[in-house]
Amino acid sequence: SSDVCSSDLDKFSRFSTLNFLNSTPLKGKITVGGWESWYNHYANINNELIQGDLEGLSKTENLIKMHFLDSKNPCVFQVDDGWEISLGDWDARSDRFPEGMCALASSIAAKGYVPGLWIAPFIVDLRSEFARNHRDWILRDKKGKPIAAGFNPLWGANFGKEQPSFPGSYFTLDLSRDDVLAHLDALIEKAVNEWGFRYLKLDFLFAGMIKGEFKNGGAAYEWYDRAVKVLTKRTRNKKGERVAYLGCGMPIESSFKAFPLSRIGTDTKEDWDISWMRKSNYPSRPSALVNMQDTLGHAFWDQGVYINDPDVVFLRYENISLSDKEKTLIALVNYFFASQIMHSDDPVHFDTAKEGDFTKKITTLYKIFEDEDFGVENETSKTYFIFSKNEKYTGFINLSDKPIYIERNALISRFQKRPENLEALVNYGEKSGEGYIFEPHSISVYAVKN
Repeated sequence: SSDVCSSDLDKFSRFSTLNFLNSTPLKGKITVGGWESWYNHYANINNELIQGDLEGLSKTENLIKMHFLDSKNPCVFQVDDGWEISLGDWDARSDRFPEGMCALASSIAAKGYVPGLWIAPFIVDLRSEFARNHRDWILRDKKGKPIAAGFNPLWGANFGKEQPSFPGSYFTLDLSRDDVLAHLDALIEKAVNEWGFRYLKLDFLFAGMIKGEFKNGGAAYEWYDRAVKVLTKRTRNKKGERVAYLGCGMPIESSFKAFPLSRIGTDTKEDWDISWMRKSNYPSRPSALVNMQDTLGHAFWDQGVYINDPDVVFLRYENISLSDKEKTLIALVNYFFASQIMHSDDPVHFDTAKEGDFTKKITTLYKIFEDEDFGVENETSKTYFIFSKNEKYTGFINLSDKPIYIERNALISRFQKRPENLEALVNYGEKSGEGYIFEPHSISVYAVKN
């Protein structure tokens, strides 16, 4: 789709509903971006924090201001997990957001952002008021026992009558029930038309595909398909404004029709990896490493199958263990091989000396490569050759924990006209003989000089 002229964008009905978010309409593709609260505050949010971030985004030279706001591009401001009473009780916590969600969305819109909100519509904490009032809406097994959908110590009791499974388990809804569908419909109606949010991140959607003894029989995929149609049927709010949905934690194939904008991998993290999860070989762990593998592995979907959301870019120096090298890697992989640039750093306590200089470096690189279409080719599960399809740039990505030697000829083997020189633009490779030694956790990009 990158070869399609901008006037033809509306012909692609799959992505046309996202045009109101598009920051590159003249380039024949859809790209989306914005700020979210999760990867700095996590669930510890309140109105004061969010309003501070909302005010600060336009006042410091952060990535969102430089890449979106200064260019008058559309920009999402998403409130993530932590706003709700509990998993299932989808109303504002009065101790955190005393003025409610309508006031919050209005303040976001007043600043010129698209108001965004995180919701996990299918999953339930059995301690919630909702679950206590609707025990019969919980999906069960053949013995009538509620089926655990996953584990989170914040989302489930450790023991007792409100924990019929392992400690910290949460549960899922029986999507075959019409009253459950009516509940989901009312939830989205409230978020969109009562509160005013226009970008909904619908998370933990995999829970809708869990097998169980459905009240109305049938297979999980049938009820999942019906449910997501209900969740996403509002493409405009009552004012006529466009509404978009980000699918997250979802069954990829079954979500194709409903979620053209989708997360295509595991959560990233402000650390390269989590050692104990890595030792257990847990494949879906929050991890910058695993996130990079997912983003690169699913790059071929972007702009065709999905508008790929790779998760967030980190540029900060507080509350993070990633090096500049690793942050550069994440920032460029997201930019080259996906189409949503989200950011979660703290704009209120922005360090102009450190973060300002580093942000300027990254946004300068974004400008250099803004018209490029990059391809990627695996060498191994952790090493990749990258190249621009117009043969202007070549490079290498090393996600492994050790230096990797690559011959120069391998870097240019995809080009019809073999270049005489390679000029380093992003350089974490040391020349060695007839090749380069590339540092661990790095990306290197070279301009081709003939």
